[in-house]
This record gives sequence, structure tokens and C-alpha cells, in this order.
Amino acid sequence: MSFDIAKELKRTFDLASLRREAQHHLSGDDWRDYQTIKKSFDDKRGHEKRGFERSYATHVETERRRLIDEAGAKAKHLKHRWFGDDGFDKAAIVRQAHRNVRQRFDRNLAALDDQEHQAIESLLERVSPSRGQQRSLKPGFLQAADRRPGADRRRERPRD
Repeated sequence: MSFDIAKELKRTFDLASLRREAQHHLSGDDWRDYQTIKKSFDDKRGHEKRGFERSYATHVETERRRLIDEAGAKAKHLKHRWFGDDGFDKAAIVRQAHRNVRQRFDRNLAALDDQEHQAIESLLERVSPSRGQQRSLKPGFLQAADRRPGADRRRERPRD
């Protein structure tokens, strides 16, 4: 799985906008629930980061061994051994191991962001049920509104 900047930006913006909405619309017990959710996920992120830093070398070594085993596996294609490729470029395998470990860490943090997004979203839906209703009314309004330019509006619109 490769890094997709558009998805990462969308995830970051959605989470930030939900946090901002929570800061402006919650009060009392709901604000305390939001702070509990936020602290819980901050603690989880901190735990994940500490674990990543503490066991980074071990994970890289494990991934390096996995990549070496994968590169040394018997090829299932029919090629003469002189025309085969050598999968044992040490520097490339080490770089790929570092890259894979960092990507796994980034995926774990992204999963935590998604879980936090869902938790805050459910809190806001519980607090303000009309919030979801506003989202469902907009497409209906856009469909009902006649946005044709100029003289086209005066002609009868075909019914679908």
C-alpha cells in the first residue's frame, strides 16, 4: 500500500474540522466526553510512538530478514539462471525494510485517526441529531433548485 497524499489530507482536514466543531458546539458533560475521547487517543498515539521508537531496530531487522527470505525464495518462472536477477542487494533491502517499518507505523497512526474521527462523529451525532439531517437535506435542495442559465430556465424542464 502506497502513500496517498489526497487521502491523508482529507483525513487530517476532516479530523481537524470535527475537533473545531466540537470545540464550538459542545458544553458541559458533552465537552467532558470529548476531552476523554481526545485524551484517550492522544495516549494511544503516544504509546504507539514510544513503542515505535523503542523497538524500531528490532522491527527493521525482522523486516530485513523477511525481505531476504522473500528475495531468496525459489523463483517459479522458467529462466536460465544466468539471466535471473539477484535479489540480494544489501543496501536496497535495508532501505526497503526501513521504508516498510515506517509505512506500517504511519498506517497504525492513520487507523487511530480514523477511530478518533468515528468517536467524535458519534458524539456530535448524539449531541445534535439535526447535524446529520442538514447533510441529508442539501442534495435534495440541489436537485430541486433550477440552476439553468438564462433563457433555458423559461423552457419546461424534462421530468426524469
